Amino acid sequence: MDNENKAVNVKKEILDAINHKIIIQTHSGCIVDKDFTYSIIYHNYWSNVRGKASKPPI
Repeated sequence: MDNENKAVNVKKEILDAINHKIIIQTHSGCIVDKDFTYSIIYHNYWSNVRGKASKPPI
């Protein structure tokens, strides 16, 4: 979820995912779990924002 990508409206994607309440199976290493799509979108977006905030400006 790159907030620099103007083709993706992150707010709309999160709100759409919240409205649909879809749960999908996730896999990370040896951990298999189930999560809402909006949770995955939100956490990926927030991680991107935090990562960019911690980098020194160019």
